[in-house]
Parts: sequence; structure tokens; C-alpha cells
Amino acid sequence: MSVFIRACLCAVVLLGLGGLIAEPPSRAASATPDQLADTRQRGKSGLLLPRFVSINQNLANVRRGPGKEYPLLWQYQRSGIPLEIIAEYGDWRHIRDYDGSEGWMHKRLLRGPRMVKLRGTDTSLALRSQAKPEAGVLARVQAGSFARLDACQIGWCRLQIGQHTGWMRRPDIWGVYDFEFNQ
Repeated sequence: MSVFIRACLCAVVLLGLGGLIAEPPSRAASATPDQLADTRQRGKSGLLLPRFVSINQNLANVRRGPGKEYPLLWQYQRSGIPLEIIAEYGDWRHIRDYDGSEGWMHKRLLRGPRMVKLRGTDTSLALRSQAKPEAGVLARVQAGSFARLDACQIGWCRLQIGQHTGWMRRPDIWGVYDFEFNQ
């Protein structure tokens, strides 16, 4: 078979797979809460993939591959940054951050307690006393800040930010899947 025909067949196969590749769970577009479902599989660790975690060290290296022999890509310099684990290989976790950057981190640098990042282009977002748009504003919080995730319900999540605990609209938060907490 000629190289040209093989290349064409590969292109057809790859293009044909385009419809089979699902978006990550955090990108569910216009589904209603009744349609959202957790379809994740368990990784070798026994935990679900993908999943959100946070960094537990003030200095955390991100590498090109799953091992110390791989080059260092960058270093996070604070704990509590939320990350998404998208794959596992032994003690190494393939992570994605809120900007979409990916790399590998050792599992000892990560922890389960959930942190989130506040999205938005506004200079500040409203932290409300209840999970309602008309509820009183407890605080104005800068977009880009990190917060501890307490709980979520449809459309809203309760967060701890500094000394404040209140509710924020779900679309303003990175670090929670659309199918989570949809009761």
C-alpha cells in the first residue's frame, strides 16, 4: 500500500473519531441537571478520573512526564491551587490547571480537600448569604482568587474565602464538574 493511501486512511480514521471523543465532564454545555451524570472511570489508584485536587506544598514541580528523569516544566509556588487529575501512572498524576496547562506531578504533592478558582473578567464577584441571586452580598471577592469548596447545589456553591463563608454562582467557579452536587 502506498504512503499516500496510508496517510489518507489515517486521516479518515482520525477525522471519523472526532465525533467519538467526548468533552471533559467540566464542559457539559446546555444539559439540564436531570441529564447530567457521572460517567467517570476509576484509575489504577481506585479513585475516579478525572477528579479535582489541590496542591499541598508551597513548592510543587510540574514535569514533562511521569518521573524525576523528565524535564521540569514549571513550579507552583503556593499551596491550595486547584488542579484536575486527568490520568495516573504509578505514583505520578497527569494534571491540568485552570489555564489548561498540563504536566505531571508526584502524588505526594497533591491532596483531596477541594479548592476552586474564581472565574470571570469582573474585578469582583459577589459572595452571597444564600444560594439566590437576590440574596444579600456578604463580600465582594476578586476574580482569580482561590477558595475552599464546602458544598454545592444546582447552580450554586458554598465557599470559604478568608473569614467569609457564602454562596457563589456555579459558572463563576473553576474546580467543580457540572454533574457534581446536582441534587
